[in-house]
Amino acid sequence: MDFFKTVAVFGNYTYEKARFEKNPYKNNDIPAVPRHRANLGFRIHDVVPGLIFSADSNYIGSSYVISDQANAFEKLENHYTINARLSYEWKMLKAFAGVNNLTNQTYSEYAVMDTFLTRRNFYPAPERNWIAGLEIVF
Repeated sequence: MDFFKTVAVFGNYTYEKARFEKNPYKNNDIPAVPRHRANLGFRIHDVVPGLIFSADSNYIGSSYVISDQANAFEKLENHYTINARLSYEWKMLKAFAGVNNLTNQTYSEYAVMDTFLTRRNFYPAPERNWIAGLEIVF
């Protein structure tokens, strides 16, 4: 078995400095746009013909809540998730099963300030969740 023919490693990183260009919020960060995002994963295939295992980790940096153009309040915390998937292809069939947020991280990608700008209201992201499917190609 040739390791480099059966394992693929991938990753990416994004640095984004999104800022307002005009008043009244000139030079403030645009809310809900994190400066740092990263993804790292691998894919193992053809150790067993038709079987593919993949996993990836996603990192999202901190950002201001969507209604905080003044950047006056605490940022949302950074967070990460780990996802894994196993799939199998045989003739016309493709089946897969996986788990998202494997470590069951509690986080929120989205929040808004209340009407009085005194409290952040969070929209929680999904906890650990499972996916599965079957596809027939003809």
